[in-house]
Formats: sequence, C-alpha cells, structure tokens
Amino acid sequence: MMKSATWFIAALVTGCIQIETKGTSRDPLPNGYACSSPWSCESATCAILSANAQHKPGICTTSCRTDRQCASDERCVLSGNGGFCLKTCSQSASCVDGFVCTGHEPSLCYVEPQADGGTSCSTSVYGSCQNATRTECVEKSGVSDADRARDEAACKAALGSVWSDGPCPLLDLIAGCREGCSPSNQVTWYYASGPYGTVSDVEAHCRATGLTAVSSP
Repeated sequence: MMKSATWFIAALVTGCIQIETKGTSRDPLPNGYACSSPWSCESATCAILSANAQHKPGICTTSCRTDRQCASDERCVLSGNGGFCLKTCSQSASCVDGFVCTGHEPSLCYVEPQADGGTSCSTSVYGSCQNATRTECVEKSGVSDADRARDEAACKAALGSVWSDGPCPLLDLIAGCREGCSPSNQVTWYYASGPYGTVSDVEAHCRATGLTAVSSP
C-alpha cells in the first residue's frame, strides 16, 4: 500500500525544495547521496533541501507518484512540489552520506531541522506528535522524563496520530505557533495540506489564539 507523504510534510515557505531534471554527470551518485545539482545524480534529479541540521544542500532521488515507481527499499514522498523517492531505514547506520533515519512512518533517510528552528527557549525537542490527517504536528521540549512519557502516551492514544522521538517532519511545513518556554515549551507546526495555506494564515491563527508565531526551520 502506498504511504502518502502527508505524514512526512516539511518546510517550503519560500519553495526551498525544488525538483530539477537534467542529464547525468560522468560520476553519478545513486539515490540517497547529497547533491547540489542534478548533474551529480544517476537519476538526474536532485531535490534541493531547506536549511537542515545535517547541512545537506540536496539529495539524489527519483521523481514519482506512487511507491511502485521507487526501488523496493524506497517510498514515494508526495509534496506540493511533486513526489520523490526516499530510502526506508531502521537506524541511521542504514543511511548513506551523513543522512539520518528520521522517526516517522515509515522511517526514512532524510534530514532534521536546524537546531532551535523556531522552538527557541534553548531546549532540545525530545518528541513530536503528528495528527492523523498529517496537517499539523506538535513538538515537545524542556520537560521531565515523566512529562515526556505522558506526552508520548497521549499522542499514541489519539487515533491515527504518530509519535516521533525528535522534531516534526519538514516537507511542506509552513510556519508554527509557540506556546510557553518553561516548563512545557511546545510548537505546533502547520502544513500546506491543512487549513492554513500561507505564512500569513498561520500568523493570524497564532495571534487569534494568543500564541507566538514562529517561522519554519
């Protein structure tokens, strides 16, 4: 069954991810390796990434619409800019070229947000909960182990929600609303597939609910 990328949605406020297609280079790289130009990739497709913790400019990939167009160890990730294939993984050691195994469903070799990309308050994100429709995701940080366990249990109890040990996914993320800094700092990120289609929409929602708007990582 195809796993839609509405669960793996990330940061494209200024069109940071682009799919370019050109000819291959003399020493092409397979899917999953870092690139800055489609000429570097066997597939002739380099997905340009937004700012990320791994400092990767892009990733060699293949354009797709369904999982059937990807290799057996890949999944087709759909976004507002089309679809592309990412390798599945069980741990970061399964990934190549410094990419990491992101804790989503299924786990994929990709990148993580830049440190403190909007969550602020000088605390590390310890987990995130993405809702069943994959239109929003809440990042949690700065609390005790007991609070972390409580948040994870609450997320898993919500039908269809997905808990991840780490930040929210980046693909098609628009902006977010921050609530508090201590002891229960959290940021709720909103995605292009949800009810807030622009940064201005998210900012208006934050103001209306008394929260602080934060830009995408």
